[in-house]
Amino acid sequence: FNASMDPQRSQELWAARHRTYYASLALKPNGKAVVTDTCVPLSQFAQVVQETVNTVHEFNIIGPVFGHAGDGNIHAILVHSDEDDEEYMKRIHECNARIVDIALAHGGTCTGEHGVGVGKIPY
Repeated sequence: FNASMDPQRSQELWAARHRTYYASLALKPNGKAVVTDTCVPLSQFAQVVQETVNTVHEFNIIGPVFGHAGDGNIHAILVHSDEDDEEYMKRIHECNARIVDIALAHGGTCTGEHGVGVGKIPY
């Protein structure tokens, strides 16, 4: 865990957070991603991060998990490419749904910072 009140250090930490997305895409040639955006009470944060990691592994997909512990927001970057078959894409969408279910079961929400669009209608 890293935090800082120093403006320069804070800027460096935010830059690293934003680079995480592009670094994740690089895990597959021509990588694209489905990005989760769950948010949970801070008391549930560590447990939900672990359950999210376990879920990504269970579905056998590439999906780095990170979050901002200060506000309970958790992201999994579920990486895919045009070369992936329909079955892999099905697993990605099922994994995404399971991750949202995990957050909801822990008193959280399906979105923490990126808003509610048509993809969130079921929740």
